[in-house]
Amino acid sequence: DDYDQSQHEYEPNKLPQLSTESLDVVHRIEVLMERICAALDNLEAPRITGYKGSSSNDEDEASSDEETRNIIASNLNENGDRNFCRAWSNIGQCRTFTSICLVLSFIHQLLLSMRTTTTREVYYVFVTHFRSQRECDSAILDVAKVLGVSRRSLGLSASPKGWFCGCVEITRRGTLPSGKDVSGTIDGTALSSIQGLPITREWIERDVEGRNEQGVEISVSSKGAKCILVIEKEGVFNRLSEERLYDRFPCIMVTGKGFPDLCTRALVKTLHEELNLPVLGLCDMTP
Repeated sequence: DDYDQSQHEYEPNKLPQLSTESLDVVHRIEVLMERICAALDNLEAPRITGYKGSSSNDEDEASSDEETRNIIASNLNENGDRNFCRAWSNIGQCRTFTSICLVLSFIHQLLLSMRTTTTREVYYVFVTHFRSQRECDSAILDVAKVLGVSRRSLGLSASPKGWFCGCVEITRRGTLPSGKDVSGTIDGTALSSIQGLPITREWIERDVEGRNEQGVEISVSSKGAKCILVIEKEGVFNRLSEERLYDRFPCIMVTGKGFPDLCTRALVKTLHEELNLPVLGLCDMTP
């Protein structure tokens, strides 16, 4: 779904109950944007440089209403990349400058709305600006450098690489920190597209009790599956999914689109151990 900023607006001086880390990131973004606005007010060409902590005693880094923010710094890097600099007045850097500002605005509203999303959504929100997903990803990495935080602290994760479908049910029980109830069951045979279901980070985050980092319980159950079929090629997976192979041969189909990422491996491991199913591979003979 497209990101609708109007659905996540908040009242001034009534910040949601964000984590300390999210509050710190929001504060850093606001400090950088205030610097840009101050430069424009002084009829100067703005620059984006690495965030400096309050201990730097740099007046340009201080926010005019910092004392009223009531934000406690988290255990992130105290400063951003000191060597980073993008100037609006530099013709070779002005596009990157704009890209960083767009991503900063997106992250600011994302964190205030207590949401997380993928880097792919950032690209589609600003699809008229970014020439490719790669350019968008580069801007996101620049933002992380400037703020001195990780991509995960920005509320962003990589777009899912792996997909799965077939004779399996995924049940979630619990509510998100925002209060949204995400309880429900997903049927792996009831597909809205031939790609099936995306394999997300929740399979890496899932602890021994079956809960992810947000406290939601995730359980898996078989619908008569005889094996887990790991398919190397995405094209082959899509064809077999479209033909609903699992209706004729009960199985759980998984693809990592070539070399599987950690999320895909974690899902296969979970299915193998908790459902006690053998893992079979369908691949070419390329060594």
